[in-house]
Amino acid sequence: MIIPWLTSLQNSAILIKKKYSSKNEGNRKGKVLEHLQQSEFWVSVTETALDDCYSNLILFLSKDWMTMSKRQQCLSSNTEGSATDRISSLPDPIIYHILSFLPAVDVVQTCILSKRWGILWCSVPTLDFDNSVFNIARKNFNKKKKKKARIHFVKFVENVLLMRDGSDIYKFRLKLDADNNNTNRVCAWISLAIRRNVQVLQIYIPYWIDQPFELPPSLLRCKSLRVLELWFELGQASLNLPTSLWLSNLKTLYLKSVMFYDSQSVESLISSCPALETLVLESCGVSQMKSLTISTLHLKKLTITDSNYVPGGKLRIITPALTNLSLTFTIPDICVFEELHSLSEAVISLLDKQLSDKVLQFLRGLRDAKSVTLCTHFHDIMISSLADNVFVSLQTPLFNVKCLKMKVYPRSNRVIESLLKYCPNVEALALDFYLNTDIPQSIEMGNLQLDHLTSVNIECFSGYSNEVEVVKYLLNCSVVLKKMIVCCHFVKNSVSVDYKELIKSCPRGSPDSEIVFIEPLYWKSKPCF
Repeated sequence: MIIPWLTSLQNSAILIKKKYSSKNEGNRKGKVLEHLQQSEFWVSVTETALDDCYSNLILFLSKDWMTMSKRQQCLSSNTEGSATDRISSLPDPIIYHILSFLPAVDVVQTCILSKRWGILWCSVPTLDFDNSVFNIARKNFNKKKKKKARIHFVKFVENVLLMRDGSDIYKFRLKLDADNNNTNRVCAWISLAIRRNVQVLQIYIPYWIDQPFELPPSLLRCKSLRVLELWFELGQASLNLPTSLWLSNLKTLYLKSVMFYDSQSVESLISSCPALETLVLESCGVSQMKSLTISTLHLKKLTITDSNYVPGGKLRIITPALTNLSLTFTIPDICVFEELHSLSEAVISLLDKQLSDKVLQFLRGLRDAKSVTLCTHFHDIMISSLADNVFVSLQTPLFNVKCLKMKVYPRSNRVIESLLKYCPNVEALALDFYLNTDIPQSIEMGNLQLDHLTSVNIECFSGYSNEVEVVKYLLNCSVVLKKMIVCCHFVKNSVSVDYKELIKSCPRGSPDSEIVFIEPLYWKSKPCF
């Protein structure tokens, strides 16, 4: 569809209406389409896209265009003599920025607006090629139509790349579907973008590759590249890397569903990016991995999600500039953190339950973190560690942790109390109650005194008696508490609404503390982490 810039399109359409003012509607359509097809800057697209082009144009050429909304009427109420095309009068960099948010198909279709727009798309620095745009009605396609749409997409990409001027490409995004399986053609497109000094390269490839996918050699020696994202959808695919690679200016590397041959390939890829600041490994793995070392001086953000890391191996992270760490995996037998002096936030989620001593030793490596978030399986592990007296053996508390977030079962204060003892300087506490029931539970009130806790945020509060006791426990222990926010979940009819009065009337360690209840009507019922 043509971009709905009503004023600009109205003025441009008036010009075409003057040129093709035939009374015969069919004749006028033929002349307009002939004009579009003969333009030297028009790229061959699907017949459907061409008809859409004309349909949008007819909206403004038609005599009854005044049936549009009031706002659109006001925008187009100027006379032909006084109307101004404000969009086209903008400087090229601003227009380029606006067009950067659109797919390449829509960008190319702007060539019909005026002479200036006819050549403007040839130098747009952002190219977004999405195969799904050509398969909007794919569910109703037969094999013949699918093949035709695939051919149209390939021709469109190649025509756009061939008809560009000599300007550089800032961002090149390519998203394919399962019907496009020509890796040589994909590599040729990537190579052309590299020759134009591409800075942001995003490649989304479905899992149709039978052989290891080989990136163009020029890509792994590209000096202009700043961001590289490589996604394999619907499964993992092997990535074959050359022996020599060097991405001197790469700052962001995002890999999804990539399978490496060995850990040396991963380490070689990371070490070849000396300026790397963000590394994301999502659903990636290494065949028969025994050890992995991530060592880089400038890395600030590290994310490992759903990794196929082999338990029993060794993971070593040496990143002195790291500020954000997010791990969703199974903790290996040996996990070493070195020089994490700049660590600001750590988010840890385990894929399965593990031995409590291994998990707590792992947490010790996060002693430099300012904020720690503990997600799935940690509550059960903490209960097991309390039964085994593992907490007693840990003599190094996390003194630097100022913010602690955790998913908990609100059935015992022992886990919360032990964590707060292990992180004695916590100033902000966020608890997410989950998998709770209305079965009464006995809550043990300890003698813990929290001298630094100033704010508490509780999510998914349902008003059960055990949840109320946890809240009362925290209010009683916090001597400098300023504010507690309780985000109420959808309360069942069996739960009494008197829990608010019970909480407000309970003893408080800080008499000046404020309690705020947020009802379900005003917030979305979902965890905050």
